[in-house]
Amino acid sequence: MRIDQAKIHRKTLSDNAEERQKAAKRLGSNFSVLRDKMQAWADLHRLTGDKSRYVRMTAAEALGSAFPHVPDKEEA
Repeated sequence: MRIDQAKIHRKTLSDNAEERQKAAKRLGSNFSVLRDKMQAWADLHRLTGDKSRYVRMTAAEALGSAFPHVPDKEEA
């Protein structure tokens, strides 16, 4: 199954908190197969500062899942 990272990225910018939360979850669960891991990492990092606590919590959990797959752990 191919993951549409651009679509997920757009959803991280949505006005709808539920869409942002779902996007964070998808980024975390699919991080290992995403082409642009640094963009995904940046999206998740940005979402940890979201106004919705549920988005922040999901993004933080996703960062934990994604970290083993980050190519440059020093930069992350």
